[in-house]
Parts: sequence; structure tokens; C-alpha cells
Amino acid sequence: MNIKKIFIIAAICCAFAILVFGVIAFSKNEDASPAIGNTVGTAIGNLAPDFTIKIVDGQTITLKDFIGKKALVITSTASWCPTCIIEAHNFAPVYPQVKDEVEFLSVSIDPTDGNTKLKVFQASTDTPWFYTHPNLRGVHQMIINYKLTRFEITYIIDKKGIIRFKDREITKTDTLRNALLNL
Repeated sequence: MNIKKIFIIAAICCAFAILVFGVIAFSKNEDASPAIGNTVGTAIGNLAPDFTIKIVDGQTITLKDFIGKKALVITSTASWCPTCIIEAHNFAPVYPQVKDEVEFLSVSIDPTDGNTKLKVFQASTDTPWFYTHPNLRGVHQMIINYKLTRFEITYIIDKKGIIRFKDREITKTDTLRNALLNL
């Protein structure tokens, strides 16, 4: 084999190694955080993004209202969404067991949802926790900050304000219960 072919093969191998290293080094794993609680974001281990929102009953709540007091479950929903109804029914049996230590907040991402629709949804699913929708103050920014761009996104934020659980599917009752037990 002549020297020119060896250099070409070596150059191809080096280019491939650099490409692989670049992909590994610069790829972003959304659910991995280098240091727990040092970065604000939506990955597990991140400090949860702050929010100040108005909820259906007219109250204003903030993330700071829960820090040091209660963990917080945030989930995206819509009043007409069949899988959201399933998830609400999955959450309903857990809520009474944890309501002294954990608060729930369902954020409708459907701009056609209003207070009346969400109150009907809340009553029909037996979910006595906080509800809000994009037409209320601060909610649009929360939807952006928490990347609530589809239904059935669930976050669990501990009492320190750190995201400890994230699910992008319909969260099952036992999954939610186990995640809350592990806080």
C-alpha cells in the first residue's frame, strides 16, 4: 500500500472520529443536567422556570408560593381532550393521598378553553386542584417556559423548586404515585 493511500485512509478515519466526537460532545440531552439545581430549564434536575399566573377562580399563584411548602405537579391539558380526561382520572385517586404535601396545577393549552369549560372539566373528572388557561394572565409565558406544546406533559417540582420528574405521555396512577413517593 502506498503512502498516499495510507494518508487518505488516516484522514478519513480522523474526520469520522471528529464527526462522532462532535455529535456526542455537542448533542443536548434534554433530560440530563450537569449539576442539579444550577440551571433554570425543563430538564430533570433543573430549577423550574418561575411563573406568576392567574387561575380559573381568579387567584394569582406563583412558583414561589410552593417553594419550601409543597411539591407541585404541573400538567398540560384541554377540556375536550380524551387522553387528558384519562390522565385526570389517573391523577384523581392520588390527589387526596398527597394534597397536604403536593399541589396540582393543570394548564390548558387550548386558547378556546375558558373558565366555564375548565370548571365543567374539573367537575366531570373529580379533580379539585388548580386550573388555568392561556387567556388568563401569565399563562402564555408559562406554556412557553415549560414547553407545554402538547397534551399530557407532566412535571413534578420538589419543595426546593427542582424538577424531579417529567413525562411526555399519559402519566399512569402508579407512575405518579411512585414519583411523588421518591421526592
